[in-house]
Amino acid sequence: MPPIEPNHTADEVDEAGRILKDPGSPPDKQAEALAVVDNWRASHDYPLNAVTVALRNKVLRLAEEAASPVRRLKRLPSIRGKLQRIERLRLSEYQDIGGCRAVLPELSDVYELVQQYEKGEHVYVLERIDDRIRRPKPDGYRCVHLIFRYASEQENARKWAGLRVEMQLRTQLQHDWATAIETVDSVTNQGLKSGGGRPEWKRFFLLVSGSMAAAEKSPMPAGIAADLGEVRREIAELDSRYGLIRSLDSYRKAATQVFGSTTGQHFVLELDPERNEVREHRFGSFDEANEYFARRERDQLFGHDEMRIDRVLTSGESIAQLRRYYPNYYHDVERFVGRVKEFLG
Repeated sequence: MPPIEPNHTADEVDEAGRILKDPGSPPDKQAEALAVVDNWRASHDYPLNAVTVALRNKVLRLAEEAASPVRRLKRLPSIRGKLQRIERLRLSEYQDIGGCRAVLPELSDVYELVQQYEKGEHVYVLERIDDRIRRPKPDGYRCVHLIFRYASEQENARKWAGLRVEMQLRTQLQHDWATAIETVDSVTNQGLKSGGGRPEWKRFFLLVSGSMAAAEKSPMPAGIAADLGEVRREIAELDSRYGLIRSLDSYRKAATQVFGSTTGQHFVLELDPERNEVREHRFGSFDEANEYFARRERDQLFGHDEMRIDRVLTSGESIAQLRRYYPNYYHDVERFVGRVKEFLG
């Protein structure tokens, strides 16, 4: 099937974004806006695939043991939530509608790739680098984000010129930390990833991030002691008082159901935290996967589907690869817990 083309102007996309973020918009306007947003989102898969293929080749040349990168399109609830939080943001300016991620063995591998992209010339332009390893976020998040603008001059690719995609480069340590937060959020519904959550969990993850930064000899997040002995003592005190590690240990791996094609590289993962179940839907084409994903998200947005279902539309080479990149969908925090216990001794 031919790739999905963007069918709307930037002004039309921005107007759809304004309607989407307003819960008081009439249902007919919401439905029209969602059709525009669905097309806008799906059209990012073409430039995103070009970026991901190039990243895959670079990763495999750099570190053969690294997992092949995966790509995903942003969820409607996440799009709407960000538009509501950032008043001045326009949907056409969104930088991470399409995103890809590589998890690398060492910190040196991350920065080797960053240097390659800084020096190289591609059909996409590197617009910005957001280095959250050298400048960790206040909550402890660490990762390098690269923002690209698609700029192919080929006649058959100009329709997608100007679309932006985001690349995340992180180490396995950083990936274990980030997906552990998402797992806690899915089980407890705290909203840690978006800045909410209970104080003990927020402090715990900040301290653990600091210990991991020290292990990688990179800057520690602000607000914690540089003395690792003090960091260790505070983590142990939090765990003793609130049983955080015991809670993490209690998150059993989610039961899995498999649906759809036995071949194909397009997937929709659905996590149902109430049933502790993940459903793996596999599709032979992106169009089929996107149609299913968009329909279920519309149902969820309008209250016709279970609200706590968490979905991701992603593409990869195998289910095993997706399980490595999305352990949070399987409530798999074993690696993270092991690292914390090792640090505490």
